[in-house]
This record gives sequence, C-alpha cells and structure tokens, in this order.
Amino acid sequence: MNLETANEIFAVRFYRWALEDLYREIREGLPLIASIKGSTAMRFIEIWDALSPEERCLLAPALVKWQHPRAIEITGEYLTASEQELLEAYRKSSLEACRLEEDIGRLRVAGQLPAKKVNGRNFTRAVKRELAQAFGEYLKFSYPTYTVYNPTVGAWTVNTWVETGQPASYHHSVEAADHVYLLERTSFLGWLGIRGHLVWDLVRDDDDAAAAAISIGVLCSHFMHAVPSLLEGLSHDVQKVARENPARSPAVRLVKKKQDFT
Repeated sequence: MNLETANEIFAVRFYRWALEDLYREIREGLPLIASIKGSTAMRFIEIWDALSPEERCLLAPALVKWQHPRAIEITGEYLTASEQELLEAYRKSSLEACRLEEDIGRLRVAGQLPAKKVNGRNFTRAVKRELAQAFGEYLKFSYPTYTVYNPTVGAWTVNTWVETGQPASYHHSVEAADHVYLLERTSFLGWLGIRGHLVWDLVRDDDDAAAAAISIGVLCSHFMHAVPSLLEGLSHDVQKVARENPARSPAVRLVKKKQDFT
C-alpha cells in the first residue's frame, strides 16, 4: 500500500472515530474534558453548558469536521450552513480561552497570581507511573520531558511526547519513518475539534498535580487503546532511505455522523 492511500484511509477512520469519541464524551457528561485542569478545556465546558440541545446537536459534528478537512474532502460530509453559522460563533467565543491562557501567563510573570506550589519532580514521577500502564516497556524518560513510544503497531511507530514542566502537555504522532507522518501532533482536544492549547495551565498545587498526572495517563491510554483499530490493515511503501530525505505527509484529523445525544 502506498503512503497516500494509507493516509486517505486513515484520515476517514480517524475522523469517524473522533466524532464518535465526542458523542461518547457528551453522553457521559464530558468526563475526560473536565479532567483537564486547563483554560481551553474549562472554557469549552462553559460554552457547551450555555448551548441549547439544538445548538449542541449542530456544534458537535461541526467541530470535528472543522478539524478533519482531508476526511471531509474524501467523504463529502461538508459543513451545513447551520453548522457553519454556529461554528463561527463558537470560534469567536473560543478565542477568549486563548486570551485567558495569555493573561494567566502574563499575570504569573508579573507576580499577580498566587505562586504555584507544585513539586515538579514528584509530578514527573507520578506521570511516569501513570503512563507505564499505557506504554509498559516502551517508556523512555528524561526529566522534565519524557518520550513514550510504541514501535510495534504494525508498520507504524506511534510516538507520544509528554512535557511535565509547567504547564504540562502532551501530543501523539504516527510515523512511517522519521518525519514521514500518517498523523502529526494530535491530542485529545485536538481530534475533538476543540481549538486551543491542551495544557494543564490551571494546576496550582500538588493535589491538582496528582489529578493532572492521572488525567494525562487516562488520555494517553485512551488513544493507545484505539490505535490498533485505526491502523488495522494499513501499510506503507516508505523505505528506510526516506529517513535521509524526509517528505511530510498531510496531517490527519477527526469526525463522524450526527446523533441525538440530548
């Protein structure tokens, strides 16, 4: 299978899985989003709670379609006029989350926010323990950043980078070879179409940090559980020589069909 074909198949799979993942999250009351003690996640919950049932039914697929343009081109499941209108309103509101993140950073630098009381080394050790359950022997670690990787998913390497500094963050990539991507720099909020930075920037103390470590572990395990099905039957024609002259493949993103979750 050539890489272009694999990219197209994966793009659609990831899109449909992502949309179903958002519907699951909604049915369950946004538990994974709420576990992220960060301004982007909190702002999304505030916006979502203010929407009517009808608006929620429109916004959910619109978010995922917005985030997975290649899959939408392939499937033809383009944004409707109503979805586009609500999405534009959401985009304006979500900009406030980005401004909040910037304000938090400026206020902290200026000494106008309470000082964080987080033991960085303890937090790093806690995250490492949580991720060991998801990655086992494929865990590599260096303070304060460690890389988790799984090289055994068929023909693909699944890399996860976790930053345990302040604020903590992570992302996944799926590669055919070094810098030859099937999927580049995705994370939980990203594939759901919730734009902004997935960071735990509202962590204030060691209790918050302990919860953040669990949240990071759960989110990474969630993706790794889905990876085998997303990559099933996919191969590529990239040889090791590609490592000497890497060519980037289009990054993929996610979504699925409308459901009634009210």
